[in-house]
Amino acid sequence: MSSLSTRTVAADADAIVQRNPHACLSPHTYLDTPGAAQRLGVSPRTLIDYRSRGGGPKWVRIARAVRYRLDWLDQWADDKAVTSTSQETARVRG
Repeated sequence: MSSLSTRTVAADADAIVQRNPHACLSPHTYLDTPGAAQRLGVSPRTLIDYRSRGGGPKWVRIARAVRYRLDWLDQWADDKAVTSTSQETARVRG
């Protein structure tokens, strides 16, 4: 896939997610930082900080653009799930 078509696909996916954050997209759709942040319900700055410090979702640099794959975002969020405050406390301390 050429870089032009990659940008077009990412821009189209971002537009869909901005209109409907719960849109059904292919798991291999890539989002830019604002689109990924919107999907996760965090600020773009939070994702930028995660990229710098670690601990955030996986990402890839395509040319000069940072992209997040939908399935990576969903997996990262699923891995954060807990069923009690004691689990959350243990995970934070561990």
